[in-house]
Amino acid sequence: MRLFPPVLVSSVVLLSGCALVGDGVDHRVYEGQVPEYGPLDSVSGVAWEWELGASEDVHSVQAGLSGPVLELGNGVVALDAQSGDELWHYRSEDRDLEKAVATPDHERVVLAYRDTEGGPAHVVVLETGTGEVEYEYELPDADEEPWQGRITDDVLVLEDGDALRGVSLSDGQDVWTYEAPASSDGLELISGRSELSVVDDAVVLTRGYSDGPKSFDEPQSRRLVTTALSPGSGEPLWEVESQQPPSKQSFIDQQVSEGGEVLLLEPLGADELEYDPFLLEVESGERIDGEVFEGDVSDDERVALTDEGSVSAEWLPDEDAVEYRHVSFDGETLNEALVPARPSEMRSDPGVVLGEGVLRLSHLTVPDLDRGPVEAEFVDWGSEGEPASIEVGLTENRDEWRQAEFDFSSDVDAPRMWEVPGAVVVTEDERIGNNVIVGLN
Repeated sequence: MRLFPPVLVSSVVLLSGCALVGDGVDHRVYEGQVPEYGPLDSVSGVAWEWELGASEDVHSVQAGLSGPVLELGNGVVALDAQSGDELWHYRSEDRDLEKAVATPDHERVVLAYRDTEGGPAHVVVLETGTGEVEYEYELPDADEEPWQGRITDDVLVLEDGDALRGVSLSDGQDVWTYEAPASSDGLELISGRSELSVVDDAVVLTRGYSDGPKSFDEPQSRRLVTTALSPGSGEPLWEVESQQPPSKQSFIDQQVSEGGEVLLLEPLGADELEYDPFLLEVESGERIDGEVFEGDVSDDERVALTDEGSVSAEWLPDEDAVEYRHVSFDGETLNEALVPARPSEMRSDPGVVLGEGVLRLSHLTVPDLDRGPVEAEFVDWGSEGEPASIEVGLTENRDEWRQAEFDFSSDVDAPRMWEVPGAVVVTEDERIGNNVIVGLN
């Protein structure tokens, strides 16, 4: 719901005194009362379209207080989620933007610029409501590895070899350092085989240990150690060890639920063909009993991990239908819906979960499964039959479409959805260009 009407300003402020990003900075700030929006419960239609220049692409869509903050090649542009009007922008003409990431509370967006010659990242921290510059500094890389975009409301989290560093968002200075302790049973830390997740109240690191390199055909003993750290101090909050069956591989996958309360760990199982998942509470580290995704659901049919369970979109080819189910970890069905399948169901984005259902897209034509205009459908929980169609379009990007008969990886044509406060934003995949942006609400 809109709290304040947006007031746009037409002035462009050139920040000639910004030494870190040079003189070529185009910076427009928002001078009205900042509109703030909450998460959507449903979607009923297209609210707006926004078009970039011919040579520009959107690399990601970050969530600001007022809606989407579009990451471009040289900066960011913030739009009003309800109207699609531009609120503010920040662009540097003489540096490349390496990454833009919003804080979990949506109040700030961190821009990391890089010179073509290399060197430290130039960091600019902006308020997402107004575009005002809060902080600006240089950020040396950790162990020559660039910042990967892990962030809390106050700290940037950098990987430095097998260690972690917490860096202050306000000045780039180290706040804490964490190094994994040596194993007490002689197992060796598997370098490069760790997973890192950052939520509001914890930095969660999972590391793998083994009994050292062996021949290719001989399984290794394995153990996982998951540690939650305080974002402010780096002090361990809890630690959980889990013994894994011997295996020749040491892959780990880690995912946090949408609300940040549940951690899903998926180490590779003993047969090396399937994962052996289990769940932990982020706050306490206690193990959660139950099944993660109910039944034999493929990765393509996973929609979301929630704090209560999981949402899946199971394709039923014999019925030419898709069953959406929200199932708790103990197997209780919380919500479900049955709708017709889309063309090339398994190559489509499975959907975005909102309060009252699932938003999904369709982008392929029949019978040839070539790329066509994009349609959206909002699947209400409890519904059966054909949902109402919303014409999203994106036809202005037609020159970039691929045809299935010429491209075996035709899922590159699949558009993307980004949930932000007040809207769901639809863009083309970055790999084929996405100069037209559509907002749904």
